[in-house]
Amino acid sequence: MTDVQRSSADRPSAETGDTLGGVGAFFGDLKSDLGGLIRQEVELALAETKDELMQAAKAGGMLGAGALSGYFALLFASFTLAWFLDRTLPRWLAFFLVTAAYGTVAGVLLARGREEMMQVDPVPHQTIESLKDDVDAIRGTTG
Repeated sequence: MTDVQRSSADRPSAETGDTLGGVGAFFGDLKSDLGGLIRQEVELALAETKDELMQAAKAGGMLGAGALSGYFALLFASFTLAWFLDRTLPRWLAFFLVTAAYGTVAGVLLARGREEMMQVDPVPHQTIESLKDDVDAIRGTTG
C-alpha cells in the first residue's frame, strides 16, 4: 500500500478527532484539578507545621530560660560564698539560700519546658487524613 492509498481504518475520522479532543480536555482538567489539590494540601501542611513550630519555639524558650537560670544559680552560689564570708550569717546558710532560690527557679522552668516539649507533635495529621481521602477518591473514580 502506498502513502496515497489508505484504508478507511487508517484515516482519522471526525469521530476519532472528537474523541481525542475529549481525552485531551479530560487530561487538561485532570492536570488542573491535581494542581489545585496539591496546592491545597501543601497549604494545609504548612499551616499545621507552623502551629507546631510555634509551640516548639515556646518550649525551647522555656528550656533555654531554665538552663540560663541554672547557670545563674551556679554563678550566684559563687558570689554568695564570697559576699557572705564577712557577714553575720554563717557561710553555709547564705550559700544555701541563694542556691536554693535559683535552683528552684531553674527546676520549675525546666519542668514546664519539658511539659511543653512533650506536647509538640510534628506530624500534620489533618494533611495525612486529607491525602488518604484523596487517594481513596482517586481509586474510586479510576477503579
